[in-house]
Amino acid sequence: MFFDSLYHFGMKSGLCSVTFRAMTVEEIVPLVAASGLSVIEWGGDVHVPHGDVEKARRTADLTVAAGLEAVSYGSYYRAGVSEAQGLPFSSVLKTAQALGANRIRIWAGASNAEDVDSTGWTAIADDIRRVTQYAASAGISVVLEFHNNTLTNTYASARRLLEELPETGLIWQPLSRLSAEENLAGLRLLGPWVHHVHCFHSAPPTAPLEAGAEFWKSYLAELYALPLVRYVLLEFVKGAAADQFLDDAKTLKRLMGASNAVM
Repeated sequence: MFFDSLYHFGMKSGLCSVTFRAMTVEEIVPLVAASGLSVIEWGGDVHVPHGDVEKARRTADLTVAAGLEAVSYGSYYRAGVSEAQGLPFSSVLKTAQALGANRIRIWAGASNAEDVDSTGWTAIADDIRRVTQYAASAGISVVLEFHNNTLTNTYASARRLLEELPETGLIWQPLSRLSAEENLAGLRLLGPWVHHVHCFHSAPPTAPLEAGAEFWKSYLAELYALPLVRYVLLEFVKGAAADQFLDDAKTLKRLMGASNAVM
C-alpha cells in the first residue's frame, strides 16, 4: 500500500474549513490557531477553489505563518464524473501543490454503490486509480470521502472498492444511521485504509461534541491502535458558531489525550 511507509506516531487535531463556509481564509486561520488545533483541511468549494493557484498560495502562506499545516485539500473531484463536467484532475492537483497539501480528498462517483452497475463501477474505480497514480508522481496521496451518494456509502462497498485500490486511502467518519458498535465494527473493516477522520456529533451537528464524548472516546481508542498516520479534523459544529468550535476543540483535545494521542 502507498501508506505502508507512514507509521502512526500519534494523531494531530484540526479543522475542515467547510465548517465555516461563511468565513474567509483570513478569519479561519487565527481562529484555528487560537483553538490550539494544528492542521486544516482546506475546502475546494469556497476557500480554495479548484484551479485558483494564487489563492492557494496565499492560503498556504497564511496557514504556515500561523504555525499551522495545510494537511489536506478537500476537493470536490468526483471520479468518473468530473472530467466530463469540466473539472480536470490536473487542475485539482496544481491547486493542492500550491496549497502545500500532501493529500487530496476526492469522491468515488456521484451515486450510491447499489445504484451503479458493473460498468459504472469499473469506470469510477479506473479513474480513482488513474488520479491516485497521477498524484503519487507529485508526492501527493489521494483519499476517498466515506459518504453517501458515492461507491463508499456503506462499509461493505467501501471495503470492496478499497481492496481494488490498495494505493488509495480513506477519510472515515461515523455513519449517523448506525450505532456506535456498528461504526466500530465498520472502522475495523476499513482500518487498513483510514488516513484521517472527520469528527462531529450527529449529522448535521445538533449538539456539542461533548454530547458524543463517549462515542468518540471509543472511536479514538480504535484509531490509535491502527498503524497509519492520521488526523482528526472537526467538521461542522452546532450553529456554525466560532465559540462552539472553540469548545469542541477543547473536547477533542481532551478526548485525544485520553486516548494517548500526541497532539
